[in-house]
Amino acid sequence: MNVIIHEINEKLKTSDHPVARIFYKSGDSKILLIGFLKGMTLAQHKTHVPAMLVVLSGGKIYP
Repeated sequence: MNVIIHEINEKLKTSDHPVARIFYKSGDSKILLIGFLKGMTLAQHKTHVPAMLVVLSGGKIYP
């Protein structure tokens, strides 16, 4: 996982939008790691399956 987090952090240095990478995928399950810089937002969207957000560092604001 540390390699993926490092890759996300490197991509964020030159990105103006969140950077996502698949960490785990099996059948109908998927774990995405998404990196944000301060001020970045995730575009409004809907999922077709239940989803959960876990913040490892920083904070979140729900509109």
